[in-house]
Amino acid sequence: MSIPLTGFFALLSSPSNPLIEGVTKILHYLLRPESYHALDKDFSDYLTEGLQHPNPSVQLLALEQLRKYKSSEGPFGGKYIPWILLLLSSQNVDVVRASEDVLVNVAQTPDNLHLVFATENQEAMAPMMKDSTIRFRVYDLFVGISLASPEALEICSHYGILGELCAEAQSPDLLRRLSALDIYQKLAHSPEGFAYMQSKFVFSPYLDLMSKETESSDIQITLVSCSTIEFFAKFIDYQHVDFAEFQAETLLFDVMGKLLNSDNSDIKSSAVMALGHIGSQPRGLSLVAQHPSHLLDRLAEEYNDAWQKYTLACLQAIALIFEAGRVLARSSRQITGSQILTNWSSEIFPEHFLVAIFPIRNDNSLEIAQITEQFYSRIDKSRALGEWVKYAKQDTADASPFCLRLLTAMAGYTWGRKEMLANHLFMAYLFNRSANRAHDRKVQKHQLVERLYMMDHAHPVFDENVHQVLARYIKDGAFYIPAEAAVASQSSQ
Repeated sequence: MSIPLTGFFALLSSPSNPLIEGVTKILHYLLRPESYHALDKDFSDYLTEGLQHPNPSVQLLALEQLRKYKSSEGPFGGKYIPWILLLLSSQNVDVVRASEDVLVNVAQTPDNLHLVFATENQEAMAPMMKDSTIRFRVYDLFVGISLASPEALEICSHYGILGELCAEAQSPDLLRRLSALDIYQKLAHSPEGFAYMQSKFVFSPYLDLMSKETESSDIQITLVSCSTIEFFAKFIDYQHVDFAEFQAETLLFDVMGKLLNSDNSDIKSSAVMALGHIGSQPRGLSLVAQHPSHLLDRLAEEYNDAWQKYTLACLQAIALIFEAGRVLARSSRQITGSQILTNWSSEIFPEHFLVAIFPIRNDNSLEIAQITEQFYSRIDKSRALGEWVKYAKQDTADASPFCLRLLTAMAGYTWGRKEMLANHLFMAYLFNRSANRAHDRKVQKHQLVERLYMMDHAHPVFDENVHQVLARYIKDGAFYIPAEAAVASQSSQ
């Protein structure tokens, strides 16, 4: 005897939660092979009831079936949309995410997107827009939809939802401004979204707040200022953003200079990290270096004078700036492993590995090398390489991972390897396989050795004896311990 699906659906009206959970699992399995079209045709009422069910598991079951919709199956069932929208108010995070996923998928076609904005659906959204939390879920949904295509953004703009989002930038409620930033970041991922925000003057209120409130101890202003400078710094990652033009229009670097003067340690640390992030891209580092505010000199000064908590932010920023030289490019000429590696070391590095990590000199590599070398020269020698080695050896120190990352980036420059070769503390650390004991630090040091070895074969600084030691280090692996070190370790226990 077989039980029809309708029999299982009927059991979902039971007052017993354990029974509902069990039936839901069975239905997940039974409905897995069914298409949206078949379910909409035969079980439409049950899907609608599932969306309205008080149990989140049943709601998720219904949403899972609606997620199967494909635009090739024709128009989506408009009767489901009001109920899906209402689920954005759910206290269950999984239900909210599933609702967004379904609606973003449905709205991929203009006809369906207009359907989402039908009168009855706008009426369903109206009370949601009055709730301070749910309002931002609605914004997030339609930003996700608008990213599908320029036409989708135009439709969302036409119905006013994106305009309401952009108006949040001028809200007197700073927490609303803060909540809006994450959604603005998402919208900025598309060229059209970024241009739309510019046209709505979204950025100005945030810049004004940062530049006028650099000394504020108000926690809300601090949160907004820190998040804002991080928000703007990420624009350097977007190829569709002309960062030089954006900086010229907003005077962002001038604002960052003010933030570096702040007595508010959180704001100052955020400005330092933002400077590092911008400088991690060659075009960003070039802009920073050329700007009359001398932000790189300021960063060096801040690090030289930094107290412990602030030192970590400076170290991260310095590491990011040094990493600007790690932009990879394809060479116009072929480079083979045999041209660079010795016969012994070619066993360590297969050619595909070499192609994957070997940084090819590009047009601005010389400029980046000069900028980073000049920046390094501004750092107090007592706080530079020797101190970074000291921190790198201290596995439990907060600064240890940042210093190892910094040293690895520095190894990519000829000037950096010259500094390393001349520093006896660094060379002693390099040859000491027992200097780090923590797993992650051993891995990081191994990456440092790999970086030194690969880069120095292209532009030699170390002699062949050092190359042989580095090659052996790499071949033995990150966790190899020399016999004498192992015996000494056991004797001390």
